[in-house]
Amino acid sequence: MQLQGASLDRAQLQDASLYDVFVWRIVPPGPGSVEHARIVSPVPDAKYFGSQCKEDKCDWTREYYEVLKAKIEAVPAGTLRRAALERIKPLGTEPFAVDEKAVKRWLDLEKASEAAAKGYAARLAETLIKTGCDGRGAPYVIRGVVRYRLDNWQETGLHDSQKAAVAKAFLEPGCDGARGLSDDDKAQLRRLAGPPQSGAGGEQHRRR
Repeated sequence: MQLQGASLDRAQLQDASLYDVFVWRIVPPGPGSVEHARIVSPVPDAKYFGSQCKEDKCDWTREYYEVLKAKIEAVPAGTLRRAALERIKPLGTEPFAVDEKAVKRWLDLEKASEAAAKGYAARLAETLIKTGCDGRGAPYVIRGVVRYRLDNWQETGLHDSQKAAVAKAFLEPGCDGARGLSDDDKAQLRRLAGPPQSGAGGEQHRRR
């Protein structure tokens, strides 16, 4: 994830997952705002991600900054475009050097999150079930969870058993958030849930 130059001012990152994110020229958040967060392998160097990069990381250059700026200038003029251009200004300030103090703070945050990271996946699974089964988001929340979260192990940290537990919960008759799911959505949930259990519970899943 590319967050270079982003503002985390007043951001609440509790229970967030920051995995292999580019954090160059971001002011690191305070410890209180990342309670229970999972921070793994932050990249505080002057780098960016690109398909042409070796090992998925390229050095930040003036040319890349100009490309980024041009993309923003291509959108219609207005408040949002002005705000975006203002936001990226620090990324164009040379030299493109590493802030050693920021590096240390990000590494300290990563180390501090190690204990929280151990229970992160379990907390995330509970949150996904609670949020997904809320009928107010039916069926879009579950659909989004299945398509963008459950199959991305590295980003979420969910193990196969936890992904299966989430999928099974979404298939339960009492999960109001599953209303309106397509047959394809349900088939994908069954794939993630694994083989049905024997007995009444398994029959319920097969009928759904």
